[in-house]
Amino acid sequence: MNTNHERRHSSRRSRFVEVAVTTGIAFIAPPALGLPGGIAGYSGAQGVDCTSCHTPVPEGPLATVEVIDVATGLSDPSMVEVGSTRSFMVRISGGPAVVCGFDVSTQGIGELVPSASDSGVRAQQGELTHTMPRSFSKDATCEFAFDWQAPISPTQDPVILYAAGNSANGNQSNSGDAIATTTHAIEVVPEPSSQHLAVAAIAALGIARRPWERRRQPSSP
Repeated sequence: MNTNHERRHSSRRSRFVEVAVTTGIAFIAPPALGLPGGIAGYSGAQGVDCTSCHTPVPEGPLATVEVIDVATGLSDPSMVEVGSTRSFMVRISGGPAVVCGFDVSTQGIGELVPSASDSGVRAQQGELTHTMPRSFSKDATCEFAFDWQAPISPTQDPVILYAAGNSANGNQSNSGDAIATTTHAIEVVPEPSSQHLAVAAIAALGIARRPWERRRQPSSP
């Protein structure tokens, strides 16, 4: 009797261990496939970027990433007034160019805000990243839009916006992707005083009147 009971108990334990091990493998496996949403802390601001998780292919196609100031349409350094909000765009190109992701940080200076026009961007730990991988467009670029609100006081040095972009091959793993990083300088300037605005308005008025005045001047004999 005891022998049969022990055998049944041992059989139940074996089945339990088998189920537990199988379930454990099923639970552990998904992280190896890569996380669909982006992770903050890999913009390059602390010297760590997406290459900490994603492995590029040696001698594979290189990726590039730019931060575009929407107001100017350029990647040149920006000039933003205190307390105002400026729209930016991260543009990724090159690499495998199937899907992309990103992470941006200003190291807590000002406030990074997801753009109302881009539902694929989320805030995480003071940074911005993607909610899901985004497909590249027909022109072989991939873009994310976001806003940045400047601090209420001018900064002594330009604010540095750190950005990392991942041009991925879409194989649901962290291998075979191409990572690029960049920085974008933002100078935070005081709001123009009323006196400066008045001078600028007078100057603009004078420039606008000059062609009219030239037309009214009599011709020389």
